[in-house]
Amino acid sequence: MQPFYAPYPGYRLQVDTKAVPNDGDKRKSRKHQFTAIDITSKIRYLRVMGGLSNGNSIAFVTEALQFYRDIGIEIECVQTDNHATFTNLYAGGTKKADHELRRVHPLTLYLMDRGIEHKLSRPGTPQHNGFVERSHRTDEEEFYSVTKAANLDTASLNSKMNIWQDEYNLFRRHSSCKNLPPLEYFNTYWKPRLAYA
Repeated sequence: MQPFYAPYPGYRLQVDTKAVPNDGDKRKSRKHQFTAIDITSKIRYLRVMGGLSNGNSIAFVTEALQFYRDIGIEIECVQTDNHATFTNLYAGGTKKADHELRRVHPLTLYLMDRGIEHKLSRPGTPQHNGFVERSHRTDEEEFYSVTKAANLDTASLNSKMNIWQDEYNLFRRHSSCKNLPPLEYFNTYWKPRLAYA
């Protein structure tokens, strides 16, 4: 029996990346945090990966979709910015070929194969991905300020990131979630509204 989800609005994830602080120039960071946030419940999924690539973006989104599915959230739309990790729309080509169709990005194909819409924010408007951008500021203030990320390998950093993700989703209260932690907010206000066929 397939669940029918209503009226949970959006089923939309905002996905973005953040260079892991390395006690120096972030542009030279070899590790990147991938972040997905459900815009209604504010539940987040986090993973540190060794760089930005099409393969890493697909691997991350695959994990994130399963994470949300396990909670009871079926994602219908993934919204990203226009970085080449997520889209080919603004990469490649010449001025003469500006209006030619670009090759569809592997992430977009991956999502389309699963019936999930891939939305892009308008170029130069980080506020369109405001939920994930704000959550990155929280990471900077509450996680990276007390974690020496530069000294940790990816596996060790992911271990600490998992603890931080659980703290954020299970214990950290959010004013936008009626002053409840995101998972409790979802279970209290949204999960009871899910109807099953």
